[in-house]
Amino acid sequence: AVPDNSPFDLTIIGGGPGGYVAAIRAAQLGARVALVEKDRLGGACLHRGCIPTKALLRSAEALLESKDASAVGLVLKDAAIDFQAMMAWKERVVAQQAEELEKLIAWRKIAVIRGEGRLVGSGSVKVGDELVAAGKIIIATGSLPSRLSVPGSNLAGVLTSDQILELEALPESLVVIGAGVVGCEFASIFSALGARVTILEVLPRILPPVDDEIARRFQQVLRSQGVTVHTKASLQEIRAEGERLRLLFGLGQEQQELVADKVLMAVGHRPCSDALEEAGLALRDGSVIVNERLETSAENVYAAGDVVG
Repeated sequence: AVPDNSPFDLTIIGGGPGGYVAAIRAAQLGARVALVEKDRLGGACLHRGCIPTKALLRSAEALLESKDASAVGLVLKDAAIDFQAMMAWKERVVAQQAEELEKLIAWRKIAVIRGEGRLVGSGSVKVGDELVAAGKIIIATGSLPSRLSVPGSNLAGVLTSDQILELEALPESLVVIGAGVVGCEFASIFSALGARVTILEVLPRILPPVDDEIARRFQQVLRSQGVTVHTKASLQEIRAEGERLRLLFGLGQEQQELVADKVLMAVGHRPCSDALEEAGLALRDGSVIVNERLETSAENVYAAGDVVG
């Protein structure tokens, strides 16, 4: 609920890195701040991105290190994977970070308003049936994973980067669609854990934003880890075959097929900008348009993070 009827100096919609960092800094400078969040504070990075993937990466690294222990004079029995225990470790890491963030927000006396915030003007945010008045507003609503518009992209077993973090069992085989940073990270993790991993990338090389030499070197690393990488591969269809999935894709002039237990769609994110255009904000391809000061087209309304693209 809204603490009282007096206006806040700053109201922020979205409690991810863009939102909570701005809230903390504004509170440090003496502003009266409201932080509106419909889910858990911390956003995708803490709960569905950076932190949980790094926890799983640490588990994968520990497994690989155990296999090389004899090189430094250690004799270890064969390491075994307890996937459910690994996922529980990931959840503990996230929970600890989330608890610390909640404490920091409370210590800074930032008002956390639970619910979905909606911009209704240059000076108001609606949360449920209540209006939150503010001198200035920051939109930091983040983004959601995208899916390719191909037949079968919504079948059970075709996962987003959010959903793959909730798996209860390690798949024997995984096909990753997209070789950006998210796709390559998950490919590396699941390959290290013992899954047969194949990457399908439509572009001529992996990691498009990265320097070409670095991308080539990392592709060599992936292949040394047992990951099969297909570039210039165009996914055409996914079909269900019992509990498995068959992927049809073009590779050069040839038609190819793959069968896998799970498929990861790692084809980017789309901004969470629904209803913002109706509220008067200018958008471009779903992203909020801002200037160098992060000002939007509406007076006293700013935007930051993934929602600006």
